[in-house]
Amino acid sequence: MDLSAPLDAMSEKVTPTRLNNIWDVNRFPLTIKVPGDMEDVHGYAIDEVAQEWNSALGMTVFTVEFDYDFEVTDVNDQNDLLAYSDGTIPIFFQEEWSKVSNDDDLIGIAYMFTTDGEIRKGGIAISLGKVEMTDDDDNGEVPLDEVDFQSLLLHELGHVLGFDHAEEEDSAMNATIFYGKAVQQLSPRDLERVYSKY
Repeated sequence: MDLSAPLDAMSEKVTPTRLNNIWDVNRFPLTIKVPGDMEDVHGYAIDEVAQEWNSALGMTVFTVEFDYDFEVTDVNDQNDLLAYSDGTIPIFFQEEWSKVSNDDDLIGIAYMFTTDGEIRKGGIAISLGKVEMTDDDDNGEVPLDEVDFQSLLLHELGHVLGFDHAEEEDSAMNATIFYGKAVQQLSPRDLERVYSKY
C-alpha cells in the first residue's frame, strides 16, 4: 500500500497524479467515525455534510458514527490511520497540532491512502486549539476570526474523496474559504467535478 502525503485545507495545490485516485463506489458507504463527545457540539453539521456528499453522488457515500470510546486526540501521524478499516473515515480533533503538521496556517488535514490508483483509506485531522469553530445558522455570517466547522468538514471530505483545491470563491474546495465565511453546499462547478469523477 502506497502511503500518500496529506492533502490539506490551506496549502498549495497537490500534484495532478494524486487526482487520478478515486474510491471504488462498490466500497460505499464509508463510515465517518467521530468522537462521541463531539455529537452535541458538531453532530448536526457532520450529518449535514454527509448528506450533502450523498446527495451530490446520488448514493449513500457516508454514514456517521459517534463513538464514545474513540479518543479525541488519538493520532500522532498519518500512520495511526492505518489501524482503521478500509470503510472507516476517522476524524481526529487535535489539541497538539505539531503532532500532525508544522504548518501554522493549517486548520485541517485530509489523508488518503491509495493502492494502484484506488483510494483505500482516509482520515481527517482538525485543529481544536488554533481557531474558534462555529456552526453557522445558515445565514452565511461567521465572525472574521472564526471558522465554520461545517464548511471545513465539507472541504476535507472532498479531499478524502480525491478532489483538489478549486479557485472559484463559491466552491467548497476553495483553499481559503474558512475564516469568516460559510460555504456549506457544493457549488454547480463542484457538482460538475463530482459527476466527471464519479
